[in-house]
Amino acid sequence: MEKEKPGKEKFTVRLKRNVTSLLKKRKRYSTQNARNRESAITDTQPSKENSEGDELMLSVVLDGTDKQHHDTISPEEKDSEKDKVGETAAGDEKLLKDLPSEGYQKLVEHLQPLSATGRDYRSLADKMGYSNQYIQWLGSTDNPVMNLLRKFRENDRKISEMTSLLKEMERNDVLEDLQPYVDATPTKCQREKRQQRREEIEGLQTIHDSYDAFLCFANTAKKDSEFVEELLKKMESPPYNLRLCFSERDFLGGGCYLQTAAVAIEKRCRKFVAVLSSNFDDSEGAIYESHIAMSLSPGAQERRFIPILIEDAYRFKIPLTIQHLTYLDYIREEESNFWYRLACSLGWRRN
Repeated sequence: MEKEKPGKEKFTVRLKRNVTSLLKKRKRYSTQNARNRESAITDTQPSKENSEGDELMLSVVLDGTDKQHHDTISPEEKDSEKDKVGETAAGDEKLLKDLPSEGYQKLVEHLQPLSATGRDYRSLADKMGYSNQYIQWLGSTDNPVMNLLRKFRENDRKISEMTSLLKEMERNDVLEDLQPYVDATPTKCQREKRQQRREEIEGLQTIHDSYDAFLCFANTAKKDSEFVEELLKKMESPPYNLRLCFSERDFLGGGCYLQTAAVAIEKRCRKFVAVLSSNFDDSEGAIYESHIAMSLSPGAQERRFIPILIEDAYRFKIPLTIQHLTYLDYIREEESNFWYRLACSLGWRRN
């Protein structure tokens, strides 16, 4: 027999020690489990069956192969491993609703034209389990493929479910053209991580998480800026003590201004205050912000958009998108009453 090298002998000794330690821990684990069963075993020594299994495990490791390792795992451990595999597989699944729009377009191009062999959207709908009546209805619509896919993806259907049906239809041409878009589709785990990252980024865009109102005005105009400074002093001081989102003060550095403004208006601020003057029309930022606010409150149902007129000459030049809203008139109204009405419009109530 060939003599082992000293290096290999040291490795074997260390390996024996590690395995022996592992076996001792396993014996203690088996003994503890036995005590917890209804038919408790008083003898704390491992059973002959366990000993034989441990010896088998030791011999396998020392022989340099893990071929028999699976046989030494308890049924409970096997079930646990199966559960973990299932969880990983579920996390790696790609949902049909996340398929890029270009992928849907490819499906339309391939499946919408009627085929003499019937291997078009009609066959796909049939394999999906839809009735002949529904399939006939699809044929009467302008885009039967998209209508079919919208219905099929409602219950978080997986892309793999659809591709398996395309395989049954022997539409390998569709599968081949669709594959790049399937590869580009994020998995459930990737989608959740992106959403989490997006929320983290949004969370770092303003000083505070919530505000009573967002201030929109032409910040390059001196008159408008001076009015906003006065507004901040009045609304953020007693008795009102409101918190207003003032971009120059509350936006954190490093982000895109337009994106930060959109997040603040949509998710951080309950109300939106627009300071109207002739300078408003010349401010791209103010117009952009007002369009976002108007889209969030169509028809002024939520009373979210609050215009303030600070220039009399602009009274008949207010943009059409804002004209239907009731504005607060800083020019003609008594000052004390004006600030009170503004505070109430922002949600303040006297205790």
